[in-house]
Amino acid sequence: MFSALPAVPHSMAWRLQAFRVCFRHAARRLIGMLLFLFLSLVVSQAPVRAGERPLESVRLQLKWTHQFQFAGYYAAVAQGYFREAGLEVELLPAKPGLKPSDLLLSGQVQYAVMSPAVLIERQQGRPLVVLGAIFQHSGTVIMTKKEAGLTTPQDLKGKRLMLTADSDPENQAMLINSGVPLETLTIVTHSWDLDDLISGRVDAQTGYLTNEPYLLRQRGVEPALLKPMQYGIDFYGDCLVTTEAELRAHPKRTEAFFRAVQRGWQYAMAHPEEMAQLIVDRYSREKTVEHLLFEANMIRSLIQPELFGIGYMNPERWRLIADTYAQLGMMPPGYSLDGFLYPQIQEQLAFGRQRLIRLALYVLAGVLLAGMGVGVLLLFFNARLAHEVQKRTAALAASERSFRAFFELASVGVAQVDARTGRFLRINRKYCDIVGYSEQEMLERSFRDITYPEDILLDRQQRRDLVAGRIPEFTVEKRYIHKNGSIVWVLISVSPLWSGDQERRHNLAVIRDITKRKQAEEELVFAAKVFDNSIEGIVVTDADATILQVNPAFTVITGYGPAEAIGQNPRMLKSDKHLPAFYQAMWNQLAREGQWAGELWNRRKNGEVYPEWLTISAIRNPLGRVTHYIGLFHDITELKRQQEALEHQAQHDALTNLPNRVLLNDRLAMALARMKRKSVKAALLFLDLDHFKNINDGFGHVAGDNLLVELSRRLKEQLRIGDTLARQGGDEFLILLPEVDSVDDVGLVALRLLNSLRQPFHHQDIEYFIGASIGVTIAPDDGTDADTLIKNADMAMYRAKQLGRNNYQFFTPELDAQAHRRISLESKLRRGIEQGELELHFQPVVSSGSGKIHGAEALVRWRHEGELIAPGEFIPLAEESGLILPLGEWVLRTAAGRARAWQDAGYRLGLSINLSSRQFTDQELVKLYLAVLADTGLEPGRLYFEITESLLMKEIDRAQHILGALRDIGGKFYLDDFGTGYSSLAYLKRLPLDGLKIDRSFIRDIESDADSRAIVEAIVSLAQTLHLAIVAEGVETTEQLGFLQGMGPMLIQGYLASPPVPAERFDALLRQGDSLLPPSTTANANGPAPRYP
Repeated sequence: MFSALPAVPHSMAWRLQAFRVCFRHAARRLIGMLLFLFLSLVVSQAPVRAGERPLESVRLQLKWTHQFQFAGYYAAVAQGYFREAGLEVELLPAKPGLKPSDLLLSGQVQYAVMSPAVLIERQQGRPLVVLGAIFQHSGTVIMTKKEAGLTTPQDLKGKRLMLTADSDPENQAMLINSGVPLETLTIVTHSWDLDDLISGRVDAQTGYLTNEPYLLRQRGVEPALLKPMQYGIDFYGDCLVTTEAELRAHPKRTEAFFRAVQRGWQYAMAHPEEMAQLIVDRYSREKTVEHLLFEANMIRSLIQPELFGIGYMNPERWRLIADTYAQLGMMPPGYSLDGFLYPQIQEQLAFGRQRLIRLALYVLAGVLLAGMGVGVLLLFFNARLAHEVQKRTAALAASERSFRAFFELASVGVAQVDARTGRFLRINRKYCDIVGYSEQEMLERSFRDITYPEDILLDRQQRRDLVAGRIPEFTVEKRYIHKNGSIVWVLISVSPLWSGDQERRHNLAVIRDITKRKQAEEELVFAAKVFDNSIEGIVVTDADATILQVNPAFTVITGYGPAEAIGQNPRMLKSDKHLPAFYQAMWNQLAREGQWAGELWNRRKNGEVYPEWLTISAIRNPLGRVTHYIGLFHDITELKRQQEALEHQAQHDALTNLPNRVLLNDRLAMALARMKRKSVKAALLFLDLDHFKNINDGFGHVAGDNLLVELSRRLKEQLRIGDTLARQGGDEFLILLPEVDSVDDVGLVALRLLNSLRQPFHHQDIEYFIGASIGVTIAPDDGTDADTLIKNADMAMYRAKQLGRNNYQFFTPELDAQAHRRISLESKLRRGIEQGELELHFQPVVSSGSGKIHGAEALVRWRHEGELIAPGEFIPLAEESGLILPLGEWVLRTAAGRARAWQDAGYRLGLSINLSSRQFTDQELVKLYLAVLADTGLEPGRLYFEITESLLMKEIDRAQHILGALRDIGGKFYLDDFGTGYSSLAYLKRLPLDGLKIDRSFIRDIESDADSRAIVEAIVSLAQTLHLAIVAEGVETTEQLGFLQGMGPMLIQGYLASPPVPAERFDALLRQGDSLLPPSTTANANGPAPRYP
């Protein structure tokens, strides 16, 4: 085809050939360059694994010293998130005077943690970029002492406030917005020393929510916190910052670094205990684990990881922060946020890459149009472009699905709300579950319908500010009313949803149920009130026993205030009353069991030693390590006094304050033990007052008590130091002489005791005397144990009474034998009554003139083992032991039965029985007598009761009542042994008596003693005048009978007529009907025969 063209000159052809060669070469180079550029762009989008390249070293400058405020960065290091991103990150704590922005711009560090004030430096021309807001809310607060009552910004007017003017914009804005210009305050340069607030040098001080409040409480000061967020000033907290140079030079490194930080904070928020321990173990022991966990709890409320992604930022909120800075004069009003926020720069970088790709596409398209050889490359690029479009479309769809999944399956409540009306337009299942309504029910309601009435006003104002654009978003705690009527606390964050025309028509509401947290807070508040108001002292220490916190009761009890105690060791209270082994045992038990409780002696600030009951508990963290000790104690001084008083009361007599039987036994046991060791003797004296009852009856019990007190004083004066005088009870005393040299010395002591009673006692103006009987026993001669010695002394005392009273007697073995016989006899008598060993004998009562039987006296006899035991031996025993009641009942029933037999035989006899004092005072006597009459069918008036004068005179009114009751049912009464007692004519007139029995002592001497004869004549004359029957007891001779017959008719009882005889013998005498008196005596008798009344 070319052969048809005109010929070309040689030089021309060479040049043409050269041009073609050059053109082809240039085209190939251009196409190669474009392909290289395109492939570089494509390849740059592909991820590169960390393991395929070496780690890059970067440095992160922290905002402060190591603490939980930076836990996310520690977690990113510890969990390997930075290394997975291809980074080796060095964390640098801050130092005084250090400015992170200078380090960033000088290239010494690549990233830094700074406050939102970085915006001010940006406006000053410093190329700083915020990667993300780690804390959604600032932790800056103003602190006051709660007790001062400064709880609102308005309260601070005219007060002294410590703050840093260039780093406290949130607090300054809160004050200005609340109508408190800084000019109305006294601004004090910040010292960061809490003592300035505690001591009152300043009234308020700025601090950080996660730190200073905890330290104040540890020192016993409850802070009041003024939070800017509560007054509409809601700044971001810690921000992650870098430079424009770092971002543009290393965009991938920056993005990888930020993603690793996000992962680190997510881990730290999920594992606070682990991170707290990590900080202590690896970074700093400046703060305790407890303090770090307090920080973690506070930081969670600032980060809010459940509601926002780590690092989330809202440009509108940054504009409000900038407006606040401008309002405070910290930056000019004509600010710009361009290039300040990392998300914007990311968009710009992405847009630049897209422009470069488009330019490359244009050039490639031109080149492909220039030659078919490039077609294959163009097809490849188109396929790549289609793939990219498909991938972006799929990503968009995945994003939509992710949003739908988040909306429907989120662990928080999410709703779309009409910005104007507050009606719910769209709502997820979690939101419905929190408030208890179904989705359809919620779509029919507005937020006002479910909001607690008291929270509506604040909620409405916040929404108005949001719609008006005055705030970019808001987060508050509020109450919803659950469908079941209960209250649900929620943390709600509301932000605008922009429409296509940039109007705020809808809001996005995200809620989280914080009811349990609020309940926990209420419990914490309650616990704090309990801590402050407990009457028990409470002290909290760290694991090294350094005091961290004390309550007011601690100060009241010990005298040490919080400022004096905090930082000290509880050893400051040590009293030196306990040996080191005591404390070692206490700590050993604490380590072994985690708790110790016991009595402890401590010393107050004023030096006073006091007893306390202390309980110490060890507090452990989830890893099992002891982090704290809590001590609860109360002063038991008063309790100890009460215990001592109770012990004194338990061991001493209330009236005389002498030792009682309990304390005496204790001292006696010690004396006996010392006796065995030292081979000495001890003596025990048993003292009993003589006729003490007469004092009580005559003067009253008060006089008796006064006598015992005075007696105790006198007896104590006769004893040595070391001797013990104890009151046994009533009018009985025991005297212990723990060491005696001889028995004679004991006798001298007993004599001194008796002589001390010779002086008169007084009751008002009356002077009287009283004696005592003393029994003495010696150890070890008479016994080696307390019971035996007391028993032997008691027996010796009774021996003294038997020998006339007002003397002392030593114990002898014979007394012991008598006592054993008495005990044995009592047991046998008890069985004898049960087994029918008793029998009645009857002594006839006869006429003094005829000797005929007119009646009888029933006398009980005890036949034991075929032998009759004398009444004088067993009757007193029955009286003392109480057996007299069943014995007396047996006598009464048996005598009535015998009288009924005589009645049935035609004999009209009177039968008398003796009544003891125990029987007479028995409340059942009248009922018993009625029952006996009913059971036997005996005619009333046949039984006579013989009663002694002394028995009647004990309680004359009561005796009159008893005799009257018996008289009403046919009872008759003889006054026995008349003339030996009181013989008062007054009671003879008052009592319903039927006869008198002249005591045998007067009859015995009637022949030889004119006085006895005169007394008998007087008694006979008195009885005749009062129309009372007369019975003369103990008539044994005809001479005695003769004198009596000369005084007139009467009844005679005595051995002259007949001794007491068994029932069968008495029946025989009745049948014989003969006179029982000698014939010579009856022939001389004058007057009518007397009869039983």
